[in-house]
Amino acid sequence: MARSSFYYQVKQNKLPDKYKVIKKLIQSIYHKHKGRYGYRRITDELKNKGIIINHKTVLRLMKLLGLKSIIRLKKYKSYKGEQGKIAPNILERNFKATAPNQKWATDITEFNVAGKKLYLSPIIDLFNQEIISYELTERPVFNQVVMMLKKAFKKIPNNTNLTLHSDQGWQYQMKQYQYLLKEKGIIQSMSRKGNCLDNAIIENFFGTLKSELFYIKKFRTIEELKKLPAESYQIIDVRDEIEISHGAVKGALACKPEEIMENPEVDKTRKLVICCSRGINSKEIAKKLEEEGLDAVSLEKGYIAWLMDAMKSSQDEDFVKNVEISLRKKFKKKIWSRFTKAINTYELVKPGDRIAVCISGGKDSMLMAKCFQELKLHNKFDFEVKFLVMDPGYSPANRQVIEENARRLNIPIRIFESDIFESVFNVEKSPCYLCARMRRGHLYAFAKEMGCNKIALGHHYDDVIETILMGMLYGAQVQTMMPKLHSTNFEGMELIRPLYLVREDDIKAWRDYNDLHFIQCACKFTDTCTTCNNENRSKRVEIKELIRDLKKVNPFVEGNIFKSVENVNIDTVVGYKQYGVRHSFLENYDGEPGSASENAADAVE
Repeated sequence: MARSSFYYQVKQNKLPDKYKVIKKLIQSIYHKHKGRYGYRRITDELKNKGIIINHKTVLRLMKLLGLKSIIRLKKYKSYKGEQGKIAPNILERNFKATAPNQKWATDITEFNVAGKKLYLSPIIDLFNQEIISYELTERPVFNQVVMMLKKAFKKIPNNTNLTLHSDQGWQYQMKQYQYLLKEKGIIQSMSRKGNCLDNAIIENFFGTLKSELFYIKKFRTIEELKKLPAESYQIIDVRDEIEISHGAVKGALACKPEEIMENPEVDKTRKLVICCSRGINSKEIAKKLEEEGLDAVSLEKGYIAWLMDAMKSSQDEDFVKNVEISLRKKFKKKIWSRFTKAINTYELVKPGDRIAVCISGGKDSMLMAKCFQELKLHNKFDFEVKFLVMDPGYSPANRQVIEENARRLNIPIRIFESDIFESVFNVEKSPCYLCARMRRGHLYAFAKEMGCNKIALGHHYDDVIETILMGMLYGAQVQTMMPKLHSTNFEGMELIRPLYLVREDDIKAWRDYNDLHFIQCACKFTDTCTTCNNENRSKRVEIKELIRDLKKVNPFVEGNIFKSVENVNIDTVVGYKQYGVRHSFLENYDGEPGSASENAADAVE
C-alpha cells in the first residue's frame, strides 16, 4: 500500500461516522417492518422523513449492518446441473405395492412460513402412504437427506429388496446418497428429467399437506384484521369494476387477480388481504400468491363481511336526518330536482295512486325509496307508498344487509319470500334472464295483492342510454327503456321509473357522501352477477366503455343519445314497428307530398 493511502485510511478511521444517525434510522425502519423492507423502500422511508440519500448508499450501509430483506428470496429448486444417468426409472409410475417396505418414494418441498423458508424431506411407503421418516430444516442441505435416511433405515433390516424412488434432485445424485442406499441393500430409482408425474404419489401428498395445514385456514376475519396495525397489511379488492362501482372497500386497492404480481401499487412487503364478493374466490387467489412467496390471506366472507362491519361502526342518531337533508340541499339540483322532473314530465304519479316501491338492496332502489319518502312529505296530492322487498332466496348475509340498511335509513320495508333462485338454479340457458322475468312477475302479483296499481323500479339515466346503444349495436333496432309501461299480464298495473333523469355518478356521490354501503347483487349462487341479467353483463360493460371514450371527443354525447329517441323523424326512417305491426317508408312514398324528400333528408345530413 502506498504511504499516502495508508495515512489517508488512518485519518478516515479517526473521523466521526457521518452516517451514524442514518444507520440508526435504517435499523429502526428495518425492524419496524419486520425485515420486509429492502434498500429501495427504506430509501423511500428516509425521504419521507426529509432525509435525501442515494439508494446505493443505503444498500451499502445495510450490508455493513448485516440487514437484508426477507422478501423475494430465490425460490428453492431441487434440481441443479445437467441430467444425470445415476439410476433408471424402475418404478415407471407403478405406485402400487402389495406389502409394506416394497416401494418408497421421497422428495423435498418448500414452505413459506411467516416470511421464512422451511424445507421438508419425507419418505412415504407406497403400500399404505405411511410416512416412514422425515426431516424439517431451514436450508436444503444434503445432511437433511442423510438424517432422513438414517431414521428410515432403523425401521427395516438390510437387503430387503426395497426400491426407493426420487426425482433428479442434486441430493439424490450425490455419491454418498448412492452409497448409503447400496450399503443398506436398497435399489435406487429416479424419475425422468422434467417429469413430475413420475413421482406423482409424493407430489400429491405435498399438495394435500399444504392445503390442509396452510391454505384452508389462511384467512382473516374482519375482527382479526382490525387488531393488526393498519400499516402491516394491504387489502386487495379483486372484484370487477361494476361490482366495485356498487360499493368499494375503503382504502383497498382494486386489482385483477392475474395482475397482482405485476402491479407496482401492490406492496409485496406487507400482508396481502384478498377480498372478493363472498370470500370464496379469494381463497384460491391467496393460495397461489403464497406459492409465489407472498404473505397472502383471504378475507373471510369477503365484501359482505366488510360491509356489515362498516354499517355497525357508523351508527349515528342523526344519521337519517343528515341523509334526508342531503337530498334537500347538497343533492337538490342533481337528484331531487331530476326525480321530481321525471315524475311531472312523464306523469308517473297521479292522485289516488298506490305505489309499490321495489327495493333490491342496491344504491338505486334505496335512493328511490328515500326520494318517495321526501315526495310524500310535500303531499301536493293524495297517494300511497309501500316499500316492497322480495326475497327470492337470498343468502342470510345478503338479507341481513338489506334489512340493516332499511333500518338505518328508516324505510319501513315489507318482505315477502319466493323460491325463484332455486327454480332457475338448474336452468342451463339464460338462467339470469329467466330469474329477472320471474322476479318482476312476482313483484306485480304481490303488489296487486297489497292493493297497489303501480310498481316503481330504480333504473336511472345511464341505464336508459346504455339500453339505447345496446339495442342498436346488438339488437339491430332502435328502442329505449320507457319511463312507464302498462303491464301486459297484470291488468290495471303499471311500471314506473322515477330515477329516469338521474345520473348514476350522482347516485354514487350521494351514497359516498352519506357513507352508505349497499350490496351489488344478492344472488347466492354467483360472485359475479352484476344485474339480474348476467348474459348482458359483458355487453353493458362494453357499452359503458364506448360511451366513456365517445365522451372524450364529444362531451354532449350522453345527452344526444338520450334525446335521439325523443327526436325520431318518421319521414327519414326506412321502417318502424307500431303495436306489433311492421311499416315501411314505401307505404306513403308516392302518396304524401314531401315525405322522403330531399329537404327532410337534409335535416339529418
